[in-house]
Amino acid sequence: MNVRFNVLRRYFNVKDRKYNKCFSSNSSNSSSSSSSSNYRKADIAGIIFFGSICLGAAGLGVWQTQRYTWKTSLIEEQKRRYLF
Repeated sequence: MNVRFNVLRRYFNVKDRKYNKCFSSNSSNSSSSSSSSNYRKADIAGIIFFGSICLGAAGLGVWQTQRYTWKTSLIEEQKRRYLF
């Protein structure tokens, strides 16, 4: 965590000590532990949302494939019926 803070501090030129508390890895601070748990909840919610989108897209792909095979077999059946 300190490596991340150092990179951010160098990038944004942060020299104030109050920003140190936001990025410290000390778990005794209740605000930092609650914020890290909030980030974990947000990450889990994002994973669930993205996963549901992926599963929905896969389900629609399977449904389209089944529909395609059903339609082509229906067309072939109609062709055979009208030819004979």
